Amino acid sequence: MYFMFVLISSCSSDDETEDNVVADDLSDAHQQVQIDMINENINDIIENAYYEAENQNAQKKTAAKTNQKTSFLPECVNVSWQIHDANNITVTLDYGDGCTTANNHFLEGKIIVDFELKREVNEVIALHQFEDFYFDQNKIEGNEQKTHFVHKDNQNPYTNIERHLKITLKDSSSLMFSETGKRECIDGHGTSTWTDNVYLITGNRTVIHSSGLERHLSVKEALRKDMDCKVLTAGILEVKTGQRMLEINYGDGTCDNIVEVTISGKAYPINF
Repeated sequence: MYFMFVLISSCSSDDETEDNVVADDLSDAHQQVQIDMINENINDIIENAYYEAENQNAQKKTAAKTNQKTSFLPECVNVSWQIHDANNITVTLDYGDGCTTANNHFLEGKIIVDFELKREVNEVIALHQFEDFYFDQNKIEGNEQKTHFVHKDNQNPYTNIERHLKITLKDSSSLMFSETGKRECIDGHGTSTWTDNVYLITGNRTVIHSSGLERHLSVKEALRKDMDCKVLTAGILEVKTGQRMLEINYGDGTCDNIVEVTISGKAYPINF
């Protein structure tokens, strides 16, 4: 009888341990999805800023006037352009003490983007910096550099990304986020609007939590971003935390808020 009690107690303890591990993994996955959402929303903002900067530069050179509204930035953000010369533009997006976007995210502070056009090699270098910037009360610090390679010879345009950020969460814990990747525009380039663009994203990422927890991430299947959808719609992200592995599947291309997390061969849906 005593042996059976010990055996049952041991099995129960193992089950509880496994449940705790799964709960921790799901929590990590949910946090990573939130980080991706923040990054992609900031990418959307920068894409819009770049599009508007191009228009401003073109209007300056041609003295053209237009009443057409092409901006998808909220009216509560103050956008200023400083055109240094034909190849250098600084765009400042000032959300002040708070501004709600079309996607219902609350932004505060400034994003400052320096664009440098290298015409001889068909490149645009964009350096993003953040000044007292908050995304849904999560503070974003650090910088990003993107090198845009303009399409030619029927090749898709693409962007190389290097990102080093500190994200301070609402609970005062923080994350150090680093990424080296590539963002290829596979559809929509060459049209008069950026909202029909579709991107495939590849690369590697590292996330270090203030608790010391470290995650290493790699794109197993290219992540898909449709600019008319506020979230990633497809692709698989592989996440390694110590000896634990999981996969985040962003779906089949449908624009929704559901991802599937696979842990030890079992799938768990997350609605974020």
